[in-house]
Amino acid sequence: MSIKSAISDAVNDAVNNVMDSVSGDTEDICNSARGESVSSWREAQILKASGIGAAAAAIPGFSYLTLPADVAATLRIMHRAATGICYIRLGYADSDTFAAVMGVWSGETKLNNDLAKQMAAKTLAAGGTTVGGTVGLKLAIKGFGLCTGVIVAKKLGPKVAQKVAAKITAKLAARATTGWIPGISAIVGGGTNWWMVGGICGAAESYCDFIEKNS
Repeated sequence: MSIKSAISDAVNDAVNNVMDSVSGDTEDICNSARGESVSSWREAQILKASGIGAAAAAIPGFSYLTLPADVAATLRIMHRAATGICYIRLGYADSDTFAAVMGVWSGETKLNNDLAKQMAAKTLAAGGTTVGGTVGLKLAIKGFGLCTGVIVAKKLGPKVAQKVAAKITAKLAARATTGWIPGISAIVGGGTNWWMVGGICGAAESYCDFIEKNS
């Protein structure tokens, strides 16, 4: 098996298992995020992920062996980062929040007028209207989930999962080419995790902007 195939298998397993593995963490994350600013929360999660990536890639030639644990740990930090930002921004996050943000980060979910119209139609069909405040916010979040197909039974929707896995695999495959170079492998390992967590933080902010606008 090639290194790229091994990376792809590890990433696919991690992505397919992540929703179930983090499903019970939401309340603890919200409690931790209470009183934090988005910038401080974001910085703390990126620093944590970068440290894990650097440590996992520190021994040249062996970084691919630590990859499954590195990916799983980074996905958990991505979950924590996204959920915390949504709680700080919206005052609300639930077990579906991370899946919604992953859809945005992957590029599968397009935050545009078409989605906004679909969300409005779904909430009306369910017997509700977006009336502002907490009620409007929760209706908008529910409508978002109904329209994007981001999660089914604690699993990412297949299209979202495929795009997430492909995006991560491409980045990690590039990282693998430096895995034999002393010093460089740790820098690239930390940078890759910085890219993943920084990206999910940006996606979380875009998601919050969209929900606020349509609630």
